[in-house]
Amino acid sequence: MNCYLDSSVALDWILHLKSVEPIGLKKIETIVSSELLEIECSRVLDRYRLQALLDDVKVSESKKKLKSLLESIGLIEITEKIKKRAKDSFPTIIGTLDAIHLSSALLWAEELRKPFVLLTRDKQMKVCSEALGIEVLGL
Repeated sequence: MNCYLDSSVALDWILHLKSVEPIGLKKIETIVSSELLEIECSRVLDRYRLQALLDDVKVSESKKKLKSLLESIGLIEITEKIKKRAKDSFPTIIGTLDAIHLSSALLWAEELRKPFVLLTRDKQMKVCSEALGIEVLGL
């Protein structure tokens, strides 16, 4: 199984908020995400630190987990083609960052020419992905 990883699932794993096992990660061959994942996860960790939701030990552990995750997946560069697709219309309401993620996933799938699933815990991302015919796991 080939998967596109959304930041919501990555953050759940990094912060131990939810188990990722129920979504079937054992069957995965390839995992990719947008380079946006690193930015989003880093911003959340810093925000939680500043809000005192994470202590120094947890911040350090979380950054190590993020680094390990980034080293184990493929990262898709945000190209002009991805930005152009993200500016286009989508079938449902979707935010800017999610549009970049979905555009990255769609263009990766075109190159891959194999089925893939999108891993997300975000409801709007799920609805929009399914409207585009993408199988979604994670919610």
